[in-house]
Amino acid sequence: MLEEAGIPHKTIHREDHLFNLASTVPYEVGVPASLYEKAEAAVKEAFGADEQTGEDAMLLPAPDRDAAEFGKGLEAAISDANEWLGQRYPEDATVLVWSGVEPDVREMIEMSLQENDMLSRSEQDAGRTRVFVLPEDEARAKEIVREIVDGEPPE
Repeated sequence: MLEEAGIPHKTIHREDHLFNLASTVPYEVGVPASLYEKAEAAVKEAFGADEQTGEDAMLLPAPDRDAAEFGKGLEAAISDANEWLGQRYPEDATVLVWSGVEPDVREMIEMSLQENDMLSRSEQDAGRTRVFVLPEDEARAKEIVREIVDGEPPE
């Protein structure tokens, strides 16, 4: 619905079920602050009010004007970075750097790769998870995985 309205957005899938089984919202959708009102109108038009409660779809409060201005600057910086780095997509992560069944190890690897500005994706197959990175990040990613799996400091 946001795509149809021409509103750029990011969907974040939260998987923090270890400590907050019921209290964690599984998905969050973010839009640029400058397009908040347009996104809010699109959501209300698409979902309207809950038939049982009569309440509108749950939205975060509108950003204040300073945050909106900050968001515009951030959007410009991201756009500049994308021009310099090129657009990156999860399906471009094709190099396998880890395979295993331990969800906590997978989570630590994914968080560490993200902290080091590496795009990664994971796939599950028959209870086994595989983590992939972009080809240009292979060496650094494998070093990070080695540090996590072997518990050894960097060489």
